Amino acid sequence: MPATRTDTFPAVGLLDDPVGLSFEPAAVRVVDLFDAWVFAARDAENALAAWSVSPRGDRADAFAVYRAAAEREERAAAVLRVGVAARL
Repeated sequence: MPATRTDTFPAVGLLDDPVGLSFEPAAVRVVDLFDAWVFAARDAENALAAWSVSPRGDRADAFAVYRAAAEREERAAAVLRVGVAARL
């Protein structure tokens, strides 16, 4: 994958490979990719729970933490999908 140019919007290179892997998917065990996704999903669940009970003054920060965790979970799911597809 070519280097991503961060001085443009959207960053050139990111759209060429939406998962943006820097490793060979078939070289990683599927169970490790699955574990990474499970941990990311649990982090997102915990962040969502924390956001739901956060005090009014902390809700914006708690929501930002939740969104970041949700994005990590989406990314882990995409990497898992690519890893599984590499073995089919």
